[in-house]
Amino acid sequence: MKTTKHWRGYLSNSTSANSATLLPVLSSLAPDQIEAFKALSVKVKTKLKLEASQTAFTKFFFRIRGEKFVEAQFHEKINDTLLRLERGELYDEETGEKCNNLLITMPPRYGKTQEVDIDWPARCIARNPRAKFIHLAYSDDLALDNSAKCKETVQSAEYQQFWPVKIKADADSKKKWYTTEGGGMYATAAGGPVTGFGAGSLADLGFEEDDEFDDFFAGAEEQPDDGLFYGAIIIDDPIKVDDAERENERDRVNNRLNTTIKSRRNSRKTPIVITMQRVHEEDMAGFVLDGGMGEKFYHLNLPGILNYGTENEEALWPFKHTLEELHSQKKASYATFMAQVMQNPSPEEGTFFLREYFERTRFRLGEEPTRLVKYGAGDYAVTPDNGDWTEQAIAGYDVQDELWFLAWRSGQETLDKSIDKMMQLFLDHDPMLWLAEKGVIRRAMEPFVLKEQQRRRAPFKLEWLAASASKAANAKAFQALASQGKVHIPYGTWGDELIEQLLKFTGRDDKRDDKVDVCGLFGRALDQTFGPAQYHDDIKEHSPEDDYGNTNDDEYDDDEDWRTA
Repeated sequence: MKTTKHWRGYLSNSTSANSATLLPVLSSLAPDQIEAFKALSVKVKTKLKLEASQTAFTKFFFRIRGEKFVEAQFHEKINDTLLRLERGELYDEETGEKCNNLLITMPPRYGKTQEVDIDWPARCIARNPRAKFIHLAYSDDLALDNSAKCKETVQSAEYQQFWPVKIKADADSKKKWYTTEGGGMYATAAGGPVTGFGAGSLADLGFEEDDEFDDFFAGAEEQPDDGLFYGAIIIDDPIKVDDAERENERDRVNNRLNTTIKSRRNSRKTPIVITMQRVHEEDMAGFVLDGGMGEKFYHLNLPGILNYGTENEEALWPFKHTLEELHSQKKASYATFMAQVMQNPSPEEGTFFLREYFERTRFRLGEEPTRLVKYGAGDYAVTPDNGDWTEQAIAGYDVQDELWFLAWRSGQETLDKSIDKMMQLFLDHDPMLWLAEKGVIRRAMEPFVLKEQQRRRAPFKLEWLAASASKAANAKAFQALASQGKVHIPYGTWGDELIEQLLKFTGRDDKRDDKVDVCGLFGRALDQTFGPAQYHDDIKEHSPEDDYGNTNDDEYDDDEDWRTA
């Protein structure tokens, strides 16, 4: 016979039952009853765990199918986000505004379809058999396949031993199936008709309506269960990669959100959940993030490389792709890499800056003209912990006033590290001067830069330029230079990244326009007539052996302002 001490320890590790009540009973059980109790305890414990965690649910049924679920940190992020959505506790991290809808963007083949489109509805139906889902994808076949897999999970013996949910015999197809409790799933293509089925339930509004029949139905009607989740509209990869470049197709799919899809919600609380890889700046993710549906979406963005562009880069899922493999994809196709892997697509042709501006003027470092008047320029993140980027560059103008970019440094870093990189760029390239903006940047930086110049015995002139409140106005001179084919950007990673940010720039206050701000400094330097044009006559008089930009002491006085020399 087991001792009271033994059962107290077993209960504390197995269940949340009241041991004071159960101990006397358990101590009197026969051996076969004890084993049965243990098995029941394990079953109850497992059931509670599966209901409480989407990751645990997915991992369990992977094992049932004889497959191995390789868990990564991002799976827990998806799990946490889905659970908060079920509880109605998703809030925008910047504004604090409540979000009823969810957008998950992540690379292809990273498990979003299995976890969110197949296993999540199965788990929700386990907790509430009345939960109703509509599932949409770019093709009918994909949507039907996902629906069938969800139904197979619900009907599996392992699922049924925990949750004896039954599928109605007269509504048991891939396209539409119902539970006997009234829940279920309807699946079709995102561009196809969605009729005769709604997602969610009015029950989740949690109100009771009084009418003249209350006395008759008193106690006969089951009231909605508090805290239950009643379903969602799930959209998985709404447009094919090959169709993403077709504006008409993008518009057709996106507009269906407003014309058809959102009207299929049975309750205003029923969320729309979109899971997709980014394929175009104006895909459905871009559409809802820009407010195209008129509703707030919580955005869980999972790029293939975490801390991209920093010294702390990490692969999102090393089991799937190592960091080296991801960078190989970038070399194969930078645009595809930025869209589908990094979830950061850019307009194919650009708006403020056009791709054609740079297509014929790229070069390989080392092929630039030997006679260049070099400048340094930077846009600095001077506010701690706000996620801004510091961007610094070296570029040189040739005798035709064409601009050649020679070096670039990017980073989310403290100001002291930015100044250290500035000094190193200066020592490596010896620019004529360094350009930056007046105002808060100058006030934050100038004392420290001057001190560092003195410490390293590396003095150079700092020129602080006034900035317009308009981002477009600041970049206008550089835009004009680029449109004339006079901007040369080298091949390679930082050159690709520079062009992609230029193409994304709209002329407004964009989320990432720090590189554009640096380019604007170079353009304004020329626009304000203190570029290399002042050296043209001298160059014509010098022999080819002379250094570019040499001047004689009589013509240039060190005390004069360099712009009017």
